[in-house]
Amino acid sequence: MVHISLSPNLEFDDFVAALGRLVFVWDWFGHRGAEKLQIALVEYFENPQIYLTASGRGALYLILKSLDLQKGDEVITQAFTCNAVANPIIWAGAKPIYADIDDTFNIDVLKLEKLITPNTRAFIIQHTFGIPARVDEIIKIARRHNIVVIEDCAHALGATYKRRKIGTLGDFALFSFGRDKVISSVYGGAVSVNTKELNAKIEEQYKKSKKSAVFWSLQQLLHPLLTYPMLLTYNYGGKYFLYLAQKLHLLSLAVSKGERVGEMPIFISRKMPNVLAYLAHRQFKKLDKLNNHRKNLAKIYEKELSGNPNFKIVKNYDAGSIFLRYPVKLHHGASPVQIEDAAQVRRDAKKKGFVLGDWYSGVIAPHGTDLGKMSYMEGMCPTADSSATQIINLPTNISTSQKDAIKIINFLNGYSGNN
Repeated sequence: MVHISLSPNLEFDDFVAALGRLVFVWDWFGHRGAEKLQIALVEYFENPQIYLTASGRGALYLILKSLDLQKGDEVITQAFTCNAVANPIIWAGAKPIYADIDDTFNIDVLKLEKLITPNTRAFIIQHTFGIPARVDEIIKIARRHNIVVIEDCAHALGATYKRRKIGTLGDFALFSFGRDKVISSVYGGAVSVNTKELNAKIEEQYKKSKKSAVFWSLQQLLHPLLTYPMLLTYNYGGKYFLYLAQKLHLLSLAVSKGERVGEMPIFISRKMPNVLAYLAHRQFKKLDKLNNHRKNLAKIYEKELSGNPNFKIVKNYDAGSIFLRYPVKLHHGASPVQIEDAAQVRRDAKKKGFVLGDWYSGVIAPHGTDLGKMSYMEGMCPTADSSATQIINLPTNISTSQKDAIKIINFLNGYSGNN
């Protein structure tokens, strides 16, 4: 079974590392893992102003809190995103304003400036699927209006834009080390402060962060330990054990039910646990290997699907894209695509042994998110709305071989809707 989201970066050495952290109890109370990860990020970005958080949305919340947002302040972000972006804006006391997207699934720069008001305090630039947004053009607009630029690099660690590292272009950058991100430690995140003048506020806010709870950290550590053998035996009973582990809350959810209605989870203002930082650091050392594999599979998908009339592939992307997932849009010619149509493709693929992705089959994902709580109204961003009905993600992770990719391509090229 080829999976796109169940710890797709997980290899045997990661399983062994997680097992070691469970045995070496002193790692729970030390700082070495966090120090290693922080030093690695400082060296990679050539920036000493790096802060580790318990999650990517915690990193965004830390940034927004440092801006001293007031009631009535606005933060522009894109639709076709996750509530992990919208929620921190609201928790920090501001209102999210949604920009529509272009054909790279990123902010449509041509529509951005029309959304600016005297209350606009920040732009959040999401690099969707590891495809860089048009950062230079967005920054030019921001500078004209004295607006802070926050790069959301949750999908884009290791990507470049015009040969410059994503995460070094805005005033701030946030990263996520979630279970299905570029590198994975189940939970975890980081903030990079690229403007020294803004660092004092972040540092002050970060000092208020508490350590992550021991039980919560243990729950995340169990994720690779349980998931790895279950994925190996997925077709032989592993999927049932996986389901049971989730029901018993041995495995945490990527997004809690409460977050779908705007509730703030307890880990938001917490520091990254040392044991999870250790796992992230091990994965960071494999960053080039993981991203080169993704880019190679993306080239295969692009070449082999470019003539398929039923699926639109992404175009006009920067050469530095890493393709955390490879997005395609279901296409019916002149006929509109219904959200159920894309879901049917994913169901038919699963029967063939491919679990394809659905980022973002809701204009603000995941399903069940209360759009009213996120201040989004249907029709607000037409391209994002339509993309959410058409989107299908193809796997590019290290667990997906070129042979697997060809099988997926053959399935899509032969797809008639009656598979």
